[in-house]
Amino acid sequence: MSKKWLIVLLIIIVAVGGFIYYLPYSKTFTRSTDLSHEATDGVTLHDNIHSHSFVKRFGKPIEQISNENYDYFDWKNGLETASVTEGKHKGDIMRIIITGSEGDPYGNALQTKKGIKLGDTLQQVIQRYGDRYYKGKESGLTSIGYIDRDSGRTIEFRCEEGERITEIRLDDENL
Repeated sequence: MSKKWLIVLLIIIVAVGGFIYYLPYSKTFTRSTDLSHEATDGVTLHDNIHSHSFVKRFGKPIEQISNENYDYFDWKNGLETASVTEGKHKGDIMRIIITGSEGDPYGNALQTKKGIKLGDTLQQVIQRYGDRYYKGKESGLTSIGYIDRDSGRTIEFRCEEGERITEIRLDDENL
C-alpha cells in the first residue's frame, strides 16, 4: 500500500472516530422523544403569564429580569419562566426552569411530568425518559437533553459533579 493511501485511510479512520465520539453530543442526530405533554406544576410552554388562571395561581412575579427578546420571571413555588416581551404572543412562556437556591441546590419540590426533580440522578432521568438523548457541557455543568421534533420542545437536565440534577429546563426550540 502506498504512503498516499495510508494517509487517506488514517484520515478516514480519524474522521469516523471523531464522528462516533461526538455523535452523543449532537442534537441533530438525536432521535425524537414525545414531550408534547411535558409540564411543571401544571404549567407548560406557550401558557400565558397574563392569563386569569396563571395569575390566580401564581400571583405577581417575585422578580423580573428583562432582556431584548424575553422577560425572565421568578414566581412563588420556585417556578422560573421566560416569556415573549411584545407582540401578539406577549407573555407566552418559552422556557420553564427549575433550580434550587445557593444554600440548597436541591430544595425545590417542583418536578417534571414524569416525576424527575432536583437531586435525582441522570440514571433516573434515562429510566423515565429513555435512551434517545444528547449530552452537553456548559458552564461546568454536565447535561443530557431530549428533543421533540414534532412539538418543537426540548428538555435538559443539568447536573454538577456526582450526577445529581441541579437544574431542569423545558424550552421551546425557537427560544
